[in-house]
Amino acid sequence: MLAFISAVIFVFMLFFADRSEGALSQAVLMGSVVTFIVAMPLLIRFLDSPFHEGVGGVPPVAMERVLDIIDQALSAANRRVPPPCDANGNPAS
Repeated sequence: MLAFISAVIFVFMLFFADRSEGALSQAVLMGSVVTFIVAMPLLIRFLDSPFHEGVGGVPPVAMERVLDIIDQALSAANRRVPPPCDANGNPAS
């Protein structure tokens, strides 16, 4: 769908071509639209999975801290709670 929309916008921009304008101004117009079209899927992909290693990744520090606090509280109470799912995320039966 994104490729189709990108193609439609690109063809739409071709209708704005004017022989009286220079090639540079038309290239800037088309380049800005193409840059926007390429940047949007990249932004969507980045926002769709923020927890990754490297630049721009959000480390799960708060979640790790909460899990440590829960483990400490359970060990202090001498309790063991079975996890609701296995290592792959499948519900335990």
